[in-house]
Amino acid sequence: MSAKVGAAPKPGASSGDKSPAAPNIFARRHTVIAVDNHAGESGRFSAKNIYAFASPRPFPLSETATLYQAHGAAAHDTNGTISLSLDGNTWQPIGEWTKSDMEAAAGRQNWHRVDFSALKEAPRANQVFIKFEYTSGGQKLNILRAVWVYEGK
Repeated sequence: MSAKVGAAPKPGASSGDKSPAAPNIFARRHTVIAVDNHAGESGRFSAKNIYAFASPRPFPLSETATLYQAHGAAAHDTNGTISLSLDGNTWQPIGEWTKSDMEAAAGRQNWHRVDFSALKEAPRANQVFIKFEYTSGGQKLNILRAVWVYEGK
């Protein structure tokens, strides 16, 4: 991965860029739409666990994804659901994190990817919200930042 810990991708950056701020998550080509750099957590008590993204132009949701940098404690004992909303009120589950996901992400500087391609009937959107909801485990999820990316052609 080309991203440095602490560096966030810049809007408009492409995974083909040589910029250290453009993560190459799972070797997919993407363009950064928006970045939310606030730190949040999702555990038995969650704080700041909703990430908001906005763009001046709409994108087909089924051609976008969210990349997020997050970790549990050393044992990675955390599980949860990731949901998407277009209005911040109505939520649709789109993914999850598990202990095994956390262990695998440790080798990618704790970067994860949630694909929106299953949203085939989804509209074009210029605003999305992503919510991280803890479901089980002994530790909370510490979210460092999240990025909305376009992966279409």
